Amino acid sequence: MPGQSVRVSNTIKLKTNLRGVLKLHEALKILSMPAADLRETIQGYLASNPILEEEPYKPDPETEIRDHIEYKTRVTDAEGLFSEEQIKSHEKTLYDILMEEPQLSFDDEEKATIKEFLIGNIDDDGYLLCSIEEVADQLEVPEGTVEEVLNCIQEAAPPGVGARNPQEALVLQIKHDLDDEEDRKIAISLVMEHYQNLKRRKIGEVAQNLNVSTEKISELWDRIAKYSLSPGANYAPKADYITPEIQVRTLGDQLQVLPLRDGIPNIIINQEYAQILKDNHEDDETSNYLKDKMQEAKWLIRAIDQRKKNMMRIVTEVSKIQAEFFKGPTTEIKPLTLKDIADKLRLSPSTISRAINSKYVLTSKGTYPLKHFFTGGFSNGKTMVSNLTVREMVKDICAKGCLTDKEIADEIGKQLSIRLSRRAVAQYRNDMGIPSSLERKKRLSKE
Repeated sequence: MPGQSVRVSNTIKLKTNLRGVLKLHEALKILSMPAADLRETIQGYLASNPILEEEPYKPDPETEIRDHIEYKTRVTDAEGLFSEEQIKSHEKTLYDILMEEPQLSFDDEEKATIKEFLIGNIDDDGYLLCSIEEVADQLEVPEGTVEEVLNCIQEAAPPGVGARNPQEALVLQIKHDLDDEEDRKIAISLVMEHYQNLKRRKIGEVAQNLNVSTEKISELWDRIAKYSLSPGANYAPKADYITPEIQVRTLGDQLQVLPLRDGIPNIIINQEYAQILKDNHEDDETSNYLKDKMQEAKWLIRAIDQRKKNMMRIVTEVSKIQAEFFKGPTTEIKPLTLKDIADKLRLSPSTISRAINSKYVLTSKGTYPLKHFFTGGFSNGKTMVSNLTVREMVKDICAKGCLTDKEIADEIGKQLSIRLSRRAVAQYRNDMGIPSSLERKKRLSKE
């Protein structure tokens, strides 16, 4: 019947589209995987797909010197009273968990793009590496929408994840942990206004300022002290080693971008099974099974190849912009955004974000996360000044005196010919754990 034929046709189209969506999702996961996770994923496919086989490694005498080097990661304990939970292994990374969180399934395309961008810029400790303003500027979306999506991520994520500094991480954990409204209010005040005093155990002084008993302050502070300053650490990549996948090295005055032996298997099509499929024209269960596995094999090979190509293209462009870092003694990073690279390569910022997630580059100065080479900045009309440069200037000025945030902003603005807000200085200062000018003055008067 004609009606039935149409329904069957629509069903086939729906299934085909669904398979396409699922494959796209899997390809994006492969793009964002660190080397260790990709190795494990490929081994899983090799075990389940007879069409796939691992191509034996053939050493190249000219490139053997570039054999990959594994670097042990360090896990540093939080300072002071704050203890860090023991790192546990998880099947999924923090990135995977957040991307698959049902509460973060946005129908709105703009919000979905913002979500991917924000999650791609959350580091292994759980901290957001970019500001609301930077995201809004790079994606050309309203700051209010970015803030809204970030709030959703912070509510859906493990407590503390998505914070922009340690204090915000603690506040997010307070909101999740404390049900009593009054206790929650006091605890937030302890973290936001009396943090340094409490680290020095000035409980009596804080209790007097807040008109609260010392017992209550001690109780809440002891509770806060058990929170993690690395809220994403439990979801860090399972690998005990960092494996750089690409090397940037100097050859005379030129820079070379080279792939490294990263332990990722090179997979190929098993020719015996390919011949069986070619010769067999039967439409039986075995033949259909092998056809499905052949499609899967071809898709996986293409996805891995695309991942390698994207990474090489990205690192090549990064090396051009950050050439002074790779060639010379300087460790300064020029302002560089995801959108800058996305525009050059004609890719989306979210694709760039996925591609650099948990990826590492071997340089003459050591191994660096690829994200290290991306930072926002301030324009003075002629050139851009890196966020890292401004951050270091804030640190130096605070070390030398007790200027207010506004005075620091004015001083840096004058030196660099940029517009710097008091709010930005406060953000840098809080990120580095530097107390306010008032706290610094009190400390100096007692020394």
